[in-house]
Amino acid sequence: LDGAGRGVAEWLARVRPGWSPRRILDLGSGLGHNTVPVARAFPQAEVVAIDLAAPMLRYGHARARGMGVANVTFMQGN
Repeated sequence: LDGAGRGVAEWLARVRPGWSPRRILDLGSGLGHNTVPVARAFPQAEVVAIDLAAPMLRYGHARARGMGVANVTFMQGN
């Protein structure tokens, strides 16, 4: 289910080669299906994933850590 996020990361690599963002914000991140591939593509970036649903954020956090992605902070917000 990470296809859209992988597609965004691949598109950014083509359109902005060598681009190295410091921070990335994902609003409405849900489980992090888009967030995690982007965070993997930019491991030096601080990635913040915001969603309303705390259970989805908890799962997204556990999923990201289980996949070895540690540069994402999942936060509940509106």
